[in-house]
Amino acid sequence: MKFLISIFILMSSSNLSDDKISICNITYFKKQSKVYLKDENITINTISILDPKYKKFIFSYFDKSYRNDTLFIFSTLRYNSTGFEITNYYNNNIKKNMDSTKRTFLCKQNRVFFQDYYEYHKGKITTTTKFNKYRN
Repeated sequence: MKFLISIFILMSSSNLSDDKISICNITYFKKQSKVYLKDENITINTISILDPKYKKFIFSYFDKSYRNDTLFIFSTLRYNSTGFEITNYYNNNIKKNMDSTKRTFLCKQNRVFFQDYYEYHKGKITTTTKFNKYRN
């Protein structure tokens, strides 16, 4: 239940800034949000990518999650002309038997295509899920 409440708080957080990012030859809105979860004493920074025309949600990811000087989650976004990947790194054993995840997206017909999701433990893939689904 605590997780659901945290997600609700995260989704209802206020906007810090709006930037633009070019992915798959389309310029999207990049919405950065910051949430403080009082019960857990954790600050979460997220980034959401929105459709430029309708401001429809395409995808989001954790930028970082931290308490004081302890970093629990941080992410990287790497992209090129053919696609991009988001890698989340989990510190301090916050996820049992998982230390990172990777989501891969492709650019197909100027659209974002969610291809794969991977979970890693000690550098080895433990779970692979194929999505093969357009996000916009």
